[in-house]
Amino acid sequence: TPRKKPGRKPSPRTHQLHPKVLPEIGEAIASEAEALGITQGQLIEQMWAAYRN
Repeated sequence: TPRKKPGRKPSPRTHQLHPKVLPEIGEAIASEAEALGITQGQLIEQMWAAYRN
């Protein structure tokens, strides 16, 4: 039987964004994500879903 690959499973979130935002916006996004217990990427995904609706 083939051996399993060592290490973590790859994340489905592979696309990276590097937006340039004003410092106060970046701090607000970071603090809100931390308060919610999610990553900044997950917060941006939620914001995008809200925008699309």
